[in-house]
Amino acid sequence: MYGRTSQRICNNNLTYRFFDKTCANIEQSKYQTKLRCHERSSCQILIDNNLFTDPCGLNIPKHFEIHYRCIDKKQICTKLFLNCSKSSDLKCIQQVQDEFSCQCPTTICQYNNNNQIIGFAKKHCPEEQLQGFHWPKTAINKSQYLPCPSLCTGQVFRYCNFNSQWSKANYTNCECLINQSDQ
Repeated sequence: MYGRTSQRICNNNLTYRFFDKTCANIEQSKYQTKLRCHERSSCQILIDNNLFTDPCGLNIPKHFEIHYRCIDKKQICTKLFLNCSKSSDLKCIQQVQDEFSCQCPTTICQYNNNNQIIGFAKKHCPEEQLQGFHWPKTAINKSQYLPCPSLCTGQVFRYCNFNSQWSKANYTNCECLINQSDQ
């Protein structure tokens, strides 16, 4: 984080000065650090007000503090899903998806009768025949595209929602030629 969260941190040559304000720009610091250091074993960042947006004003000295840990992105999903609860599975999935680059949106915690996690169930929308289209089985949070009907160009689009339900077919990307003799 960038700013001043304590009167005691980084007080070299500031012993007789008192700052009545603490301030930090945590979200901006997180964003800028992730942008520059994500998936690297080491990184360097120039710490200045132009990069981190000065949260305190010019008269208050700032410092930069960072705490991090390395994670194996191949295992992070499984570890984080152990903290899932029945009521927050989908929120857990969305949080993992937002925070990490691993792909875990199709996994839901699966429980036994004692409410203990026993594994992970893959969720999907079922295969379906609709209006002459064959929609294949599709993982949740994924889209499916099929060619538009004959005499048309483009693609029909459908989305498989988190609740394993298909969205309505979207034909807006289909462009069809009108035969002049039909008018």
